[in-house]
Amino acid sequence: MKRIWILGTGGMLGSALRRSFRSRNIPVFEVSESFEWLNLERLRTQLKVTTERFFLGLTSDDSWEIYWACGVGTMGSSAKAMSVENKCFMIFLDIVKAKLVNTESVGVIAFASSAGALYAGCLDFEITEESTVSVINEYGSSKLFQERQLEKLASECNKVKIRIARFSTLYGPGQGFGKSQGLISHIVRSVLRNHPVKIFVPLSTTRDYLFVDDAAMHFIHFALETKKSEGQFSMIKIIAFERSISIAEILSTLNRLTKKRIGVLCSRSDLTHLYASRVSYRSKSSFDNGTNLRRRSLIEGFHTLLEIERQHYLRKGCVVRTEYLSKPRWTAG
Repeated sequence: MKRIWILGTGGMLGSALRRSFRSRNIPVFEVSESFEWLNLERLRTQLKVTTERFFLGLTSDDSWEIYWACGVGTMGSSAKAMSVENKCFMIFLDIVKAKLVNTESVGVIAFASSAGALYAGCLDFEITEESTVSVINEYGSSKLFQERQLEKLASECNKVKIRIARFSTLYGPGQGFGKSQGLISHIVRSVLRNHPVKIFVPLSTTRDYLFVDDAAMHFIHFALETKKSEGQFSMIKIIAFERSISIAEILSTLNRLTKKRIGVLCSRSDLTHLYASRVSYRSKSSFDNGTNLRRRSLIEGFHTLLEIERQHYLRKGCVVRTEYLSKPRWTAG
């Protein structure tokens, strides 16, 4: 028997992970109530009870996977906000560590990290797992702290393997409305509302954008294919589209899909200096050699997101101008 627990199913990546498992009829462990992340004492009780339920009945013949896709941090998050997030993470980790002492089963903790935050100050032309980590803000420092705590756990306990996925910029359905990130979702929502798009960095700024459902599949594969690897209790992989595109190309692609000119307002904000002008990623990990995991093309991903956002606004009773949405012509990226 295999048991799977996803923390963060209310977020973009967590919900994509759940969709991926459910599409293959693989059951996912369900929690009995929503976690109260801002109430640490209550959270401790909730996580302890839930962790007990998760490991209950597992034997040496069983396996388990825990996917951590939580967090509301962004490149502009304060030290205070990230301190709370770190405390939540350590509560979870301490509870799991204590439980592993008495469990017979062996499993994997797959952790969603941020390549953009961890390599924000890296000057390499192409960033790989061999590039030097260089954080420049509290968000990056927090992710690095969490990764090191996981690596420490792996060195102390032989019942868990750690798989750290450093994701490039993800986009797709489920991007939070209140979270101050998600450029593509912001542009798509502005287009559907017929509002001008507000951009706070130069249009020549490039990023590596990966559709979230593709990211989820790569994340799951990373956890599955490496959990039986001998001697490697902790592994790190960059998961990215491995092709950078500019904001200007994003706008041009959406112009083609919607067949209307997109208004753009360019300015600067206090966060502008936190974002590098060019980002390019490539993974040197060899664990998935010979596989054919999908990375959908930019135009395919944008079309999917446009349709999902259009339906969202229609359900909310908003009037959106979608009569010019065209069917895309694409090949799998």
